[in-house]
Amino acid sequence: TIERLTELARPSQAIIQEQYVDQETLKLSAEKNISIVAAKQIVLSRQNRVLTDNDLLYFSHLNGKAVTVADVLNAPASYDKKPLADPLEPEYNGSMTTAMFYWNNGKPSIHSFAHGKYTYHFKKFESQYRGNNGANSPFPQKTIDELNNMNKEFASCLLGGKYRIIKESYDHSQGQHTIDFMEFTSFKNFFSNKKVLIQDGDSTKAVSIAKVWQQWEGRRTYDNVVFFPGNNAPKHSYNLFRGFPLKPKKGDWSLMEDHLRTIICAGDSDLYDYLISWMARTVQDPGGKKPGVAIVMKGGKGVGKGVFANYFGKIFGEAFLPISTSKGFTGNFNAHLSKCLMVFLDEAVWGGDKPAEGQLKALITEPTMLFEAKGIDSMALQSFINVIMASNEDWVCPATVDERRFCVLSPSSARQGDTAYFDNLCDQMDNGGVEAMYHDLLQQPYDMSTLRKAPHTVGLIEQVTQSLPSVLQFWHFALSRGFLLSHRDTGTPVKAYGGNASDDWPDKAWKYEVYNEYRNNFCKGERNIKSDKAFWTETWKFWVNGKAGQTRPQFPGSSRKYLLEIDTCESMQDAFTKYTGIQF
Repeated sequence: TIERLTELARPSQAIIQEQYVDQETLKLSAEKNISIVAAKQIVLSRQNRVLTDNDLLYFSHLNGKAVTVADVLNAPASYDKKPLADPLEPEYNGSMTTAMFYWNNGKPSIHSFAHGKYTYHFKKFESQYRGNNGANSPFPQKTIDELNNMNKEFASCLLGGKYRIIKESYDHSQGQHTIDFMEFTSFKNFFSNKKVLIQDGDSTKAVSIAKVWQQWEGRRTYDNVVFFPGNNAPKHSYNLFRGFPLKPKKGDWSLMEDHLRTIICAGDSDLYDYLISWMARTVQDPGGKKPGVAIVMKGGKGVGKGVFANYFGKIFGEAFLPISTSKGFTGNFNAHLSKCLMVFLDEAVWGGDKPAEGQLKALITEPTMLFEAKGIDSMALQSFINVIMASNEDWVCPATVDERRFCVLSPSSARQGDTAYFDNLCDQMDNGGVEAMYHDLLQQPYDMSTLRKAPHTVGLIEQVTQSLPSVLQFWHFALSRGFLLSHRDTGTPVKAYGGNASDDWPDKAWKYEVYNEYRNNFCKGERNIKSDKAFWTETWKFWVNGKAGQTRPQFPGSSRKYLLEIDTCESMQDAFTKYTGIQF
């Protein structure tokens, strides 16, 4: 029959496997300059997922530097619970966080998510996996195997002083690992229908695997939960950091480099140097002290703000999080931020968003933050979050007159809508450009003292102007138009004391007149109007001469109001500029 002929023509799985082994054997023999026999033994060992001392491993925290299995087993504490590439297929998914190494109290293994879930063991420790558990072990070998399988997905920890179960999984649709913290009751109920056998005297009995695993001395256990990028995570702590997914590789990212220089920084070489240094620090010292400065891009749609942020974010893998609404970082449940190194706020906030202002500033500067998941107590973790912001709005960030938290860039619109330009840029970045950018940033020098001082850009001054408190807004408005009072009190003529009541910018004015102009005209219908005292406290900060020049003249029927000697408009503009940086 046709079906029979088709079956006979199809190579068997054994033949395909043999062909693969032969191909890998020849390849390994040439690479290592070893005999065909020796190479085949290594390949067959790998196929069985048993690693030998000379096999190479690529750990994320070593940025792609290869180490041997012997190196790892000689210093297991340095590699325990660290992510790495799949041992058999290091290039799988282009990721260096496909697998995790676990020491397991002298029973080491590597759990990989490549092609589902694989576990690699070590030839040096083979006896540990054959049920060598001692004559008095209460667990049959099958139960030991079941418990080891539980350890691949679950662990126990203390979280805020409470016992919790960690559930690790991999979301293939999102291409990232997920971590959930369960109460033991939920964990126990989930596995209530799964039993394992344990020894009970001369017989065996079936017990819930959740209960057995909880009491098993080989259970994965951690003292606490941390997020610690780098090589020095506290011992016995569960580290939420999964490492960088990419290997840095010398290559070409010139189109993105030019995009940063000519578009994002609009041709300003000083701003480009600052931006590149800021980027370099985040990849060279992700677990170091933050400079406390966010990169802010204010510009039109389609100029390439998001192209830069998202390709840069690929270096961080799961530690990069784009957010498009303020609820993404201001909501009650913010646990998704706990494992972030880079957050991209894309049209997620505007300068007048008071509820978001405090949380935004905390993201940028605070070394420790509280993170909370639904149903789980909040946990205080170190924060290594860096922030990039992008917006089309005029008012992007709440910048104060002495602002140091925001490096505000005004990207050029020269390539807005240029489809061919962005197609070429994306093609280069998708084909080795990100790895090349990562490589060069690791070599880029930077000065931390410089990074702590955000450049005083035109864009920053615009944001300061937008963010001025109402008292300074009043003075900015008056000084910009050269007109101070729209209404003069004629009951007690200022002219009698040398002033001119008709001047647009008088040389004398009653103090209460100026405040009334602010309260009744400039702030008419507004909430949160400053009191008389608060108004003048803010005013004296820039207008020092005004406070020194006020008098209380006396005349018949006077209640001895304060009279101000008003400096010239130009003189007060200079004082205002010196205080705020805003030019007229």
